[in-house]
Amino acid sequence: MSVRLKTDREESLLKGHHWIFSGAIDAIPSDPKGAILPVHSSRGELLGHAFFNTQTKTIWGRILSFGKQDPYQTLERLINEAIEKRKTFVECPGTNAYRLIHGEGDRLSGLIVDRYGDYLVMQFHSLGMDLIKEEVVSLLVKKLAPKGILEKSSGGSRREEGLQDRTEVLFGEVPTNITMEENGHQFIVDPYQGQKTGFFLDQRELRQWLYHHSKGRSLLNLFCYSGGFTVYGLKGGAMKAASLDASARALDLVEKNLSLNHLQDKEHTPVVGDAFHFLKENPLPYDAVVLDPPALIKRKFDFQAGCRGYYELNRQVLEKIPSNSLLISCSCSHFMEEAIFLKIIQDAARHEGRDITLLHRHTLQPDHPLNPAHSQTDYLKGFAFHVN
Repeated sequence: MSVRLKTDREESLLKGHHWIFSGAIDAIPSDPKGAILPVHSSRGELLGHAFFNTQTKTIWGRILSFGKQDPYQTLERLINEAIEKRKTFVECPGTNAYRLIHGEGDRLSGLIVDRYGDYLVMQFHSLGMDLIKEEVVSLLVKKLAPKGILEKSSGGSRREEGLQDRTEVLFGEVPTNITMEENGHQFIVDPYQGQKTGFFLDQRELRQWLYHHSKGRSLLNLFCYSGGFTVYGLKGGAMKAASLDASARALDLVEKNLSLNHLQDKEHTPVVGDAFHFLKENPLPYDAVVLDPPALIKRKFDFQAGCRGYYELNRQVLEKIPSNSLLISCSCSHFMEEAIFLKIIQDAARHEGRDITLLHRHTLQPDHPLNPAHSQTDYLKGFAFHVN
């Protein structure tokens, strides 16, 4: 069994893109159910091997190996390469938590693996990758010898692939709480009930930027989750901090992380609530504000409403914070381009008559690599501004 593409529809694959859309396929076996199949051009050229699932709306194939490479040998090679890249470009004293495998960025479409010290937390986002789960786990155990591996797979991409959410220990034992270290700071990770795999590893460098520029400031951390920015800010010398999240459970985790970092005596105010309502109803006597909301644009259909949400969050902060303040504003929405996001914040500042200066840009770092041929995985934008 194999798959044949339509005439002149192989260009994206030849450039290294991993997705095969339904409209590019001329012939495919009926209901391949996630199987790995060879892919041929209309002229019969072998382009590679891919997982196929015709139950999805648009993405029917995900390339695992290009050209004549054996897909299972490629799987092992790519996992080994991902591990070696982290050893070279990410691992350092004081940090034992990072993204180990980043989907298409590591040429492993549908697979996410985060490392928290001796433990791995995995996400399988495609049917094909889910079907070779045992092989993936075996390779990781062989290479890293972790104490435990947890699968924490959830989200819309799994449902589109016909998969249910799943949380299950795949190897060894994984505790309810894992203590990890990042830039010399310690955090408790709840891999079972926490968001994503338990921690937002993609903001590590931006948290470190705040650490270096928070001395003497009063910090407000909105959408704080487990308090990463709060811990960094107070450790960096902030006089006081407030942390807001809609989840009381998240704020309990913030308090534990403050204690873990010997910050329990610092002035800290936890706030359970909605950020939009809080900004509307309260003064903001803070001269450092972090805006790191969840994705406000999850589908193209949500774009206009999401833009209004980002605008209103930034506008309300810029309306009220004092002069000589810092504003860190982020978007993790793939559909939000960096230039548009920057313009939204500029428009909000102009509306409030504020002068803002861009001090720092934050994007994906080496443990979240980007395949230049696959721009769809470039999702994170973050800006740090000085506000007058």
